[in-house]
Amino acid sequence: MSQLEKRLSPNLRLEWKLLNQQKASSIEFLSLCEKMIEVGEFLLAHDVAKAGLAKHKKDRKLSQKAAHALSKAGSPMMATKILEELVAGGDRGVETHSLLASAYKDLWEYSTDLQSKKKYGELAIARYEEAYSTNSFDNLRTSQQQDLETQYYPCINIAFMHFMSGDVEKGRESADKARQICEKLKERGTYHYWIQVTEAEAHLLLGSIDEAAGVYMEAASSKEAQTSQIASTRKQALQIAGVYEDAEVREKISLAFPKLGIVACSGHLIDGPGDSRRFPPEAEAEAKRKIEEALEEMDANCGYSSAACGTDILFLETMAERGGETHVFLPFAKQEFIETSVRRSDGNWVDRFEKVLDQATSVHYVTREGYNGEDSLFSFCNEIMLGFTAMRGRGLDETPKLLTFWDG
Repeated sequence: MSQLEKRLSPNLRLEWKLLNQQKASSIEFLSLCEKMIEVGEFLLAHDVAKAGLAKHKKDRKLSQKAAHALSKAGSPMMATKILEELVAGGDRGVETHSLLASAYKDLWEYSTDLQSKKKYGELAIARYEEAYSTNSFDNLRTSQQQDLETQYYPCINIAFMHFMSGDVEKGRESADKARQICEKLKERGTYHYWIQVTEAEAHLLLGSIDEAAGVYMEAASSKEAQTSQIASTRKQALQIAGVYEDAEVREKISLAFPKLGIVACSGHLIDGPGDSRRFPPEAEAEAKRKIEEALEEMDANCGYSSAACGTDILFLETMAERGGETHVFLPFAKQEFIETSVRRSDGNWVDRFEKVLDQATSVHYVTREGYNGEDSLFSFCNEIMLGFTAMRGRGLDETPKLLTFWDG
């Protein structure tokens, strides 16, 4: 069985398709990789960075993005290997040290035994401190703009790591430094998303909960805020909020952030001639209404499903009407799927199938080969679909929901 074959969202898919990998510059690979990271497609971003590195073997920024994508996809150990090689090769840049520290922070978070947690926590703090120059704070009034813009990120993460490791005093000391750096940047006319949320996190660490919630909400609602950025910010904010004994702190911070609304869907095919009665064609309008109500209640904007006639297509059509993402999973070759799971004597299901595929953010095939009577491909496809749904949720720090439609 072949590996999953993917089709990216219309704009990114076209860029990837048209990119001449033999002639493309490192900047072109980097740009596409960054766009994929922004929408939370971390494994695909890594694939692009890896392809770029095959052509531009020593490009530092592509290596950084490959590591960043791996960390976000849940593989921080692999990311540390890439980044440690950059450091060993003489890279002393703030971004490399910050990414390496972030990967160690993920390993700290994932560790379940105290020894490993302590080890990775110390490594994270050490790498963040490498990235952070005390001169930028000690000489705050005279620091260059460029210096300040590279210092607030490691500074706030030093604060986070100390605070979460139980050293509240040190955490708040660094948080106040980060807050003052943000204030200075604002005075100089620089106040983008990451500076906003750094200021919000500093307020949260310092115990100013209402101020933190207000700034988080303002940042998350800004036009420049990307889905993956909001998810990363929300995750760290809720970790901090969880340290406070008052449950209202977590609630206030949680309400400051929107969620993507990830939903996987599965249900009956529309009944064909001679089928036992489960989803009669005359029930289609009622089913569509129920799906619309469910997605509205879930505030769903990102759907994962196959594309059989009946529940699947109704779900994909409804999600597209909401302006949401649709990710389609087919178990085998398209034409054979149409014959086994789409075509019916009544209705225009084949045309609707083609339309939902054309509108889809992504289309994945378990195999491009035929059905060959292998019913197990259907269940395997569902398992893969749910796996992708869970992976997207983990990458965006969100718990996906499941929508099922059956005659029970």
